[in-house]
Amino acid sequence: MSDNATAGGGTIVSLTFDDGTADQYLVRPLLAAAGLRATFFVNSNTVGSSAAFLSWEELYELAADGHEIGGHTLDHVDLTAVDASEAARQVGQDRDALAARGFAVTGFAYPFGARSESVKSIVHDCGYRSARRSWGLCAAGIKAPGSAEPVAETVPPKDSWAVRSIPSVRTSNTLADLQGVVTRAEDAGGGWVPLVFHRVSDEAGGGGYSVGSATLAAFAEWLAGRASHGTHVRAVQEVVGGA
Repeated sequence: MSDNATAGGGTIVSLTFDDGTADQYLVRPLLAAAGLRATFFVNSNTVGSSAAFLSWEELYELAADGHEIGGHTLDHVDLTAVDASEAARQVGQDRDALAARGFAVTGFAYPFGARSESVKSIVHDCGYRSARRSWGLCAAGIKAPGSAEPVAETVPPKDSWAVRSIPSVRTSNTLADLQGVVTRAEDAGGGWVPLVFHRVSDEAGGGGYSVGSATLAAFAEWLAGRASHGTHVRAVQEVVGGA
């Protein structure tokens, strides 16, 4: 199997949204219109804490639509910058809080993508089935040939506790950039393409880590039509699931 291949062939795209910011609720109608499901990695201590973040009711609505809710620590801390007991508290209590609200929590995303072997073990021991990095694949806007990074993760992933992803989508990334992330994987024989989104905003904010709602809507509509190319959109737990 090549580094880009899936076990059954074809290309899988996962749309993942980090941090649970309130503007991510804009994603709900545009994904519904395209018939797509996404994964939202949230920090349970910030949910409903202010108007800047998604509320619990909004998370329930997203889950009811078939979207996955995953863990991202209690407070969005760099797990490599705290001791082991605090890292375990941040990961474990966050998962417990989400599970207590009725969410099937199987996926985790490292804040800032920061991880170590000891942090990976903590995430595993807290009951997660996978943990996503925030880089490791060729960035959006770069043509694949000659790149040092692969264009897709394998299925199953090379390391379920360090799932490689496209680096975080930036304000400067265009619709063509996002489409290119998918088509270059298709051209390379397929694989798993997890994309990392943060803010959903039509303003140049979010520290550059944002995507416009119109761009995202157009990308979702385009993705919905890629089945004829062997490309399908799946939530993370649909690719790396389990109890």
